[in-house]
Amino acid sequence: MTATCVRPLARADIPAVLAIEAQANPSPWRAGDFEGFADAITMPGLAGGERFAWVYANPEVRGFLCAMAVAGEAELQSIAVE
Repeated sequence: MTATCVRPLARADIPAVLAIEAQANPSPWRAGDFEGFADAITMPGLAGGERFAWVYANPEVRGFLCAMAVAGEAELQSIAVE
């Protein structure tokens, strides 16, 4: 049995995330959009807000969530699952 986990988005996850995004979104994000979220995990506070991104993996990436927190509020930026 493989473990299922939710963990921070890593750059290595981006190809799998892009494949899910292309299936789920008629106007999909580009790799650079997700790279910004992956980089924000190690460099918080970019662009005046905290960026957060997680993947759901089992062990392959099966879904993702990207959000931004500003002034005590969080806004969902993108979310999709296989």
